[in-house]
Amino acid sequence: MTQLELCNVALGHLGQARITALAEPNASARACELHYLPVLKEVLRSHRWNFAVVRVEVEADEDAPVFGWSKQYSLPEDCLRVLEVNDSEAGDWISEEWVIEGRKLLTNAAELRLIYLRDLEDAALTDPLFAQAFALKLAVALSETIRGSTGKTADLLTAYQNVTAPLARRVDANEGRRRKGMLPLNSLALRARWGGGIARP
Repeated sequence: MTQLELCNVALGHLGQARITALAEPNASARACELHYLPVLKEVLRSHRWNFAVVRVEVEADEDAPVFGWSKQYSLPEDCLRVLEVNDSEAGDWISEEWVIEGRKLLTNAAELRLIYLRDLEDAALTDPLFAQAFALKLAVALSETIRGSTGKTADLLTAYQNVTAPLARRVDANEGRRRKGMLPLNSLALRARWGGGIARP
């Protein structure tokens, strides 16, 4: 779906008339132009969407951090969210140690294999279920701009949070996500069973 089509789906949720271009001199078109990219980034960052995943090897910068870490790597320009660093998922209990400061990833690792979510502006590259979830979230933002917060706004937000977005994420997560070999080690239940100790290979 194109940007214009997604905007019209969102406007349809509000019972608003369709627009033929984002440059139209009316409140609906101006609201779409204002909210489209920020809401798209928000929904993209909310989940590990398969269609937006990229894996690359990144060369270290010539300049090292002033202190604290031995290496720094510039994040790709289209990196919206870091998912994995050297096969360790972000947020893993046991993971590669690293931090992000600005557009730099700081670590002691001598190499960087990076998996990240890329920033997308072309809606044609997205999954249909994602597109529906995004259009619903966009409708929430448009509603508040065009009408102010109303009961309809709350209903749309509830539908997004409880139905459409969870369905899109569940279907997406079931398509091709490999299981991590370290998952049992990261299990909170197992950690509690073993008294919180760290199992070593």
